[in-house]
Amino acid sequence: MGKTIAVLGAGNGGQAIAAEMAMRGHQVRLYEHGDFAKAIANLFNTREIELTGSIISGKGKLERVTTDLREAVTGAEYLFLPVPAFAHATYAQTLRPLLQDGQVLVLYPGTFGTLLLRHEFAKAGFRKDIILCETHTLPYDCRIESPGRVRVLWKNNPMLVGVFPANRTNEALTRMGSDFYEFRPLTDVLEAGFCSVNPVLHLPACIMSTSRIERSRGEFWLYEEGFTPTVCRVTEAVDRERIELARAFGYTVPSLAEELAEHYQPRELFFEINGAWDLVVIKGPPDVKSRYFTEDIPFGLVPWVQLGERAGVGTPLLRALLSLGAVIIEQDVLKTGRTLSTLGIADMSVSNLKTFLKSG
Repeated sequence: MGKTIAVLGAGNGGQAIAAEMAMRGHQVRLYEHGDFAKAIANLFNTREIELTGSIISGKGKLERVTTDLREAVTGAEYLFLPVPAFAHATYAQTLRPLLQDGQVLVLYPGTFGTLLLRHEFAKAGFRKDIILCETHTLPYDCRIESPGRVRVLWKNNPMLVGVFPANRTNEALTRMGSDFYEFRPLTDVLEAGFCSVNPVLHLPACIMSTSRIERSRGEFWLYEEGFTPTVCRVTEAVDRERIELARAFGYTVPSLAEELAEHYQPRELFFEINGAWDLVVIKGPPDVKSRYFTEDIPFGLVPWVQLGERAGVGTPLLRALLSLGAVIIEQDVLKTGRTLSTLGIADMSVSNLKTFLKSG
């Protein structure tokens, strides 16, 4: 028997998740904020989303499409949140009074967002029995071709997932089973955040290609144009800092090249990216206000750098990208970004943090 799933957010990932879950026989409710409802106007009538491409294709019929968050959430067993990191704080506020005991909330991806939600819930005296999970990435590399039609370029499998608190990992994965995706459990949600490689995959090439992006008038192909041998060498050095940072907290995380190799023996990063059929078709970013900059810098780099400070690990390249990036996006990223304070862990030592992650 299918499960009741509320997919909160009707962007690329949200529409793809909703469609495949419906195709698998689940009762799917798709929510979109009223401010963005015009972009999916036809879905309110058809309730149908088509997936295209060689990876997965077919049509999923949704139970409902709504701009009423309460209608989407009430009675749902699972809440899937495939939204940008900057939307997590808003959802922490709007979801809190609607959540019910026994629900499982999964962030696709998390970028330490589960810690932010837990902190916001705790400040408000929230006492519901909710399991929080976060993955390392979206389940798909995909693009909306038109409302209700999504082209899936690649399916990310398995999905690495951390659970908060970590002592409920077996419970969460037993409940979800294989009904949704192939989930591979991580130690905790902090490890999931270190496995989220978008800041490494995007930022060195984007920052080093800023003039090209600004001159391209939207005709910039990141993976075909941006990843020259030199940029790949810088990216690999940045990735080594991420790996060393994770190791300081006791985790062994895959390299970016290993992630891109998808279970095969990884090659040098240049050869994993250049000519990759699922990457060459991806255009963008069109400007420095895109999510590749405005999400990955304040919400990806800031917590990594601050966690490095906490663990006594030097991260000179991550810091350099953060400093350059803050100027590029014209933000005081320590005020706008995902800091240890916003995650509720600013006063914790490494050992205390590890205990907190396990037991809550």
